[in-house]
Amino acid sequence: MVSEVPCTVKGLNGLLVETEAQIGAYQIHYRHWYCFTNGYAYQLVGFSSSDEQQRVAGELQKMLSRFELIDPNRVAAFSNGFTTNYYSARHHFMVMLTNSAWHVFPGLDLKMPLAEMGFSQGDSCLVVVPASLGDEKISTEALVSAFLATLDIPNPNENLTDEKMVTDGDLRGKQFDYSRDLNGLTFHYRFKILQGGGEGFLLAAWTQRRASDIEPVLTDAMARVRFLSPTNSFPLLSIGGFDEQQGGKTDAYILNQAGLYDGKQGDYELALPLFLAAAKANDQKTIYIFNALDAWQHLDRPREARAFLDTLPATRLALPEVRASQVFFQAPASLVDQAVTNYASLFATGYRSDSHLAEYADLLVEQKQYDTALTVVQTYLKAGDSMAA
Repeated sequence: MVSEVPCTVKGLNGLLVETEAQIGAYQIHYRHWYCFTNGYAYQLVGFSSSDEQQRVAGELQKMLSRFELIDPNRVAAFSNGFTTNYYSARHHFMVMLTNSAWHVFPGLDLKMPLAEMGFSQGDSCLVVVPASLGDEKISTEALVSAFLATLDIPNPNENLTDEKMVTDGDLRGKQFDYSRDLNGLTFHYRFKILQGGGEGFLLAAWTQRRASDIEPVLTDAMARVRFLSPTNSFPLLSIGGFDEQQGGKTDAYILNQAGLYDGKQGDYELALPLFLAAAKANDQKTIYIFNALDAWQHLDRPREARAFLDTLPATRLALPEVRASQVFFQAPASLVDQAVTNYASLFATGYRSDSHLAEYADLLVEQKQYDTALTVVQTYLKAGDSMAA
């Protein structure tokens, strides 16, 4: 292979590949253009002798530029299309799919693991990411930031355009358009982020189609999602099974991300209950626990942090990082002797944390145990040198 570069022809994103081949006594130069759109694959091939490739290249490019789809909206028929609509088993929404060009999103669990369901048609996709928010108070901006994080899109973001407030029944939120390049291909997105009734939703649709076809595809995708009142849900009609554990992971992720947004704004009063709700929704992720402890530290409320730590199961309390946090919050509560004893026990196990070592040394100095503090630091540094070697 001589080269491989992205190449757009009449709004169709493709790949231009140049290769060399020896055919008998002749050296042949090939130019291949590959394109996949709406479920169809296309290949255009031009070739010449290698000696004449520069002279012929211009003519081949002209030929390539004349390629055009007779019907750019035609979508290939797939055997895994839907014969019924999708009804969520856990949240109050449905997706109109019966006899449509949309089919199951292949590899959804790898590409969008937090989505409940996803659909695609050729080079266009639609996913729905719902989350149970309970009674937590989440600002629109925090929720936008949380849901966009599922697609690795930071917020604020200057590339989010056409912002508008939207409503759908009792749901309120925002809609954005967005574009980005991934692996040499341009993707155009539309996001609708809503919340209400203890639920939050991300509707995300994207396409690779040319400019004139973007709006019809995204509009159609968004219109297919319908929100239902609790009395109008039909869980038995859902397509496929629902992983309740996965739903809890999604809830926890969204709550935690919303808390991180509030924390970055310096509002730890808002962030704290979101971190706690995340830890409750998914008790397998200790990072949610540590985020809550960090919020308590910023709020200077160690007593609440200690009370929370006392409620954790023994399996969590046995983790060195959790034990270290427990000791950290003992010191401000006039439990210095207990904190020193627990720090000594923890570091004796080989636990390593520069920040907690500093806290331990400071407590020893505060108690005028200067020699002990020096020995602790030297032992810690020596062990670190041994590990590095």
